[in-house]
Amino acid sequence: MSIYYDGTKLYDGFTTLSIKGYALSGELEFLLGETILASGTGVINTSNNPSKIPIDKGTTREVIIRKKGETTNLATKTITSESSQSLTFFFDGTNLVNNVQLEAPVNPANMLISAKFETNFPAYFKNVDVDIVFYIRNTTAGTNTKTNPEIRFTIPNGQFSKIELPPLPGPSPEYVYSFDIYEKGTTTVAYTTTVAPFILATFPFKQNEGQLGNTIAFEAGKSMLLLIKDAKSLKTTVPRATSITGVITDLSQYFQ
Repeated sequence: MSIYYDGTKLYDGFTTLSIKGYALSGELEFLLGETILASGTGVINTSNNPSKIPIDKGTTREVIIRKKGETTNLATKTITSESSQSLTFFFDGTNLVNNVQLEAPVNPANMLISAKFETNFPAYFKNVDVDIVFYIRNTTAGTNTKTNPEIRFTIPNGQFSKIELPPLPGPSPEYVYSFDIYEKGTTTVAYTTTVAPFILATFPFKQNEGQLGNTIAFEAGKSMLLLIKDAKSLKTTVPRATSITGVITDLSQYFQ
């Protein structure tokens, strides 16, 4: 008979837990009782050295996720005695998602995008769901064409959402996806104003129409986990203008 001791109690078995994810800001702690299993910010990955968790057979234990120095629980993970387990997460500095999974696209000819939207302009953002509307950019010809039929991807406020993108009409990197960010169900931006002080009169607002901002290279069968944030991009040649564009952080590597 094997017996395992965690410093306070004897258990008749153990399991292992791998923790893997990304904290965009703030330092996280993963606790089993008073024991810190892992901590850090940015990339947190214990896959090569998983935590050994003493546990009685047929019972459960709880792993708590907190910001360092705080007592409020961001989330909990129930650990069973059955087999080795994993905890994947994404933390944006305020909210934590602890069931992030990278799945293969249903159609292997497509590419699966899982994305979360965060604004850089909370004073002007309406706190609404947003739509990502896709365009096809020909980087050789310098043209942007809205997809036909329209591809509109809704991201609920503060949550992850998924979409499968179909193949592009030509090879990468000549053809890529670009996009615009709209308030859900509209063709208007998700902000309370498009004039000063948010957007200066000397660079008046102009709808982007997929021309500026980050792009997505297509790869059949691939899955990507993205953080999309908004940005103000300036056109400095006459007529000068400001467009709302997207900045992408690719988190895929932390959840492979």
